[in-house]
Amino acid sequence: MRAPESVPLDIIAVPFSPPIRVLVVGSPGYLSKNGVPSVPDDLHRHQCIRSRLPSGSLYPWEFERAGQTVIINPRGQLTLDNNLMVAAAISGADSVWVSVW
Repeated sequence: MRAPESVPLDIIAVPFSPPIRVLVVGSPGYLSKNGVPSVPDDLHRHQCIRSRLPSGSLYPWEFERAGQTVIINPRGQLTLDNNLMVAAAISGADSVWVSVW
């Protein structure tokens, strides 16, 4: 899974792994205070930790189920890399979207 803008136009890409599983996680304290999202649209009511693409734009959150894709751009005050995202979520700061290999 990669945002189209992060792939050069002249690149030839082939999959080298099975699809990546992505999870939305949050600390128990955050989720008890703000509720547990059950569908992607619920994330619009949450503060989410975002990740930035090399172009400078924020990485959109992509979800797929039964062939249907949903892309959202949730709000959030933090923008971090994956390792810091997990640490921030564990400490109770917002919810976070992370990829799991």
